[in-house]
Amino acid sequence: MPLDSQAIELESRAADIAELAFDDLARRFPAMARYDDRQVARTREDLAFIVGFASAAQLVNEPSVLTSNLDWLDELLVARGVPRQALISGLEALQPLLADVSTPAGDLGEVGLRFVHDLPVRLHPG
Repeated sequence: MPLDSQAIELESRAADIAELAFDDLARRFPAMARYDDRQVARTREDLAFIVGFASAAQLVNEPSVLTSNLDWLDELLVARGVPRQALISGLEALQPLLADVSTPAGDLGEVGLRFVHDLPVRLHPG
């Protein structure tokens, strides 16, 4: 069975897609203006990881590869004191960029957004 060339392209472009999404995320989530260098770097990294997991989900045709990662990332961000809206804004910024690579990737972006919207409220520990 041949590999999905669009999924491979998505993975190869993850850093570029994340960078484009980061600029849009900064507009969508103004609180990022107060992020320090470490937080900015982690945000860029998180966006690239989301793209990578979307690529893997597309490659194996299994959305739970992405949604499981988003569930974990949401839990991590809450523990860091980052509001869920930051993740939602990041996914909103990524979705059209994923769709530009392939329809299945765009669909996965929409699945991810719906999934995060439907997650139960998590409270910051402490």
